[in-house]
Amino acid sequence: GEGSGEHPAYKKDLQPDANQAPARPDSEAQQPPTHGQTPRAPEAIAAEVDRLRGEVQRLQKESSDKDAQLSKVVDAYRRLKSETDKTRHRIEKSQKLNLEKSKNEFIGQFVDVLDNLDRAIDSIENNFDSDSVLQGIILLRSRLVSLLRQEGLEKIFVGGQPFDPTHSEAAAIEPVDDEAQDNIVLSELQRGYMMKGALLRPARVVVGRFEGQRNEPLQSSDPRPDEDPFE
Repeated sequence: GEGSGEHPAYKKDLQPDANQAPARPDSEAQQPPTHGQTPRAPEAIAAEVDRLRGEVQRLQKESSDKDAQLSKVVDAYRRLKSETDKTRHRIEKSQKLNLEKSKNEFIGQFVDVLDNLDRAIDSIENNFDSDSVLQGIILLRSRLVSLLRQEGLEKIFVGGQPFDPTHSEAAAIEPVDDEAQDNIVLSELQRGYMMKGALLRPARVVVGRFEGQRNEPLQSSDPRPDEDPFE
């Protein structure tokens, strides 16, 4: 009414618009986004991207350096293996040549012996003389023994010695009447030889075996108290 003193248009301005959303409280308007994190500034995001890009580049460089180092190690190994193989082949070839040379020199020493044998055979066929043939055979044997001795061959002397199985084989056992001949080499069926200190061929021998009554060893008198039995 007119007594109220308020203009109708003023009242309309004070009423809320039905199409306007109601205003939210200040506390609700200041709440953070629903994801719970404060939005980052573009500068911070760009800095993080640069940092990650630098880390990736660093890791790529380290990987490249390790690959290069591994390649160097593999190349060095291959070169060393190649040099080792060449050295081994060179040594094997040199050893083979030295062996062939030694063999040829050794065989060449017997050519003279073969020539002398041929001369002896011719002499027997043309004019047999037992004395000259015997002398020729003795000379041939002496020459052969000298050549073999130069190469390190040594005869094993076993006749009349106690039987030693380390360099002799007992081809037969022969009974003996003398006790002193027990386990003694009576005869030699095949000579044994040593080559540069090593057994080349054992001697084949006949060994004596005494089967009679053995004499008891003489008993020595007891030592006097003032004598030391270990002296």
